[in-house]
Parts: sequence; structure tokens; C-alpha cells
Amino acid sequence: MKTCRTCGQEKGLDDFHRNKARGDGHCSICKKCACLRANLHRKLHPEVYLRIERERHNRPDRRTQRAQISLRYYRANKELCDKRARLCRERNLEAYRAREAKKSAKWRAENPERAAASWRKSRHKRRAALSGSSPDANLAIEKILKNRKRHCFYCGVRLTRKNLHVDHMSPLAKGGAHSAANLVAACDKCNLSKHDKSPNACKFIKQLVLL
Repeated sequence: MKTCRTCGQEKGLDDFHRNKARGDGHCSICKKCACLRANLHRKLHPEVYLRIERERHNRPDRRTQRAQISLRYYRANKELCDKRARLCRERNLEAYRAREAKKSAKWRAENPERAAASWRKSRHKRRAALSGSSPDANLAIEKILKNRKRHCFYCGVRLTRKNLHVDHMSPLAKGGAHSAANLVAACDKCNLSKHDKSPNACKFIKQLVLL
């Protein structure tokens, strides 16, 4: 048994925190009084505890630990987490749209070339949905974009990143397929003047280009 220095009550040793510096190995005040003192100090000095919590929260090891805990919880409760996220999105739809639009605009400003390639790719996918597409089309587009020794398929001019277009020889609007056999590299002038016409209709001269 031990008497608390603050409240004066005699309590068992289990009601005192351990302290190796003390002679009996326990603190001089009981756990209840220590808790009350800590709460009072927190109310009197909130900025100190806020700073400590912020520093602890932003530690790299704590961030990694929180990410791992969140991932484990999501894998164990995937359906529940997806349902909560869907409901939260429905309740705050305007805020979600504004945030996604802001993030998208920032990414496009920082990555203009990738944004343009992504836009061309999505446009081709939408237009090719009705005409059918092959799985090798995306690989052909990536090959055309990565090839540095490219020339326009129609006029033979040397292509750079500024004037490079990926064109469908047989237009999608006329039933052409979104496939590797129907994709060629073209300059901006030829592609924009060709529009949705076939090469023969607009009198283009085809040239063999090694892609």
C-alpha cells in the first residue's frame, strides 16, 4: 500500500505508475491524480500539445505506419470501404469534382506532352468503340511516339514533337479499324487537311516510312 501525495488516499501499488528512479519503484501520485494533472496542463497549454502532436504525426516512420495500417484495413474490409467512399462522394459531389478538376489541370500544366498523348489516346478509343479495335493498337501508337527517326507517311517531312500526329489511314468515321495496320505517323498539316477523307480521295502521295 502507498499514500498518494496529491489526494492523500492510501491505495495499492497497482494504482501508481512505475518509476525506477523512486525508492519503491512507483510514482508518488496515483494514476487518477496524474491523469487529472495532465488534462489540466493540456487545457492550460494547448499550443504545446498541438505542436507535439503535429510533429509526431508528420514523422516519416509514422506516415509509413499509418499507410500500412490503412492498406491492411482496406484489404480486410474492401466492400465496406468502397461503399463508404461511394456514399461520401455522392454527398460531396461538387467538392469532389472541383478537387479532381484542379488536380487534373495542375497535372496537364506540368506534363503537357503526356497530357496531349493521353488526350489523343482517349479520343481514338472513343471513336474506335463503334468500329472495333485490336489489342496491338496502343502498342503501335507508343512505338510511333517513341521513334525519333519518323517522317510523315503522306508528304515525307521530318516529324518533331510539335508537328507529330497519329493518323488512321482509313478514317474511323468511314468504318476504318483502330488497329496497328491502320495507324501511321503524319504531320499536323496533312492530318488536319485530310480530316475524315481517305488518302485517295484527298490525293495524298503515300510514302513508305520505317516506323
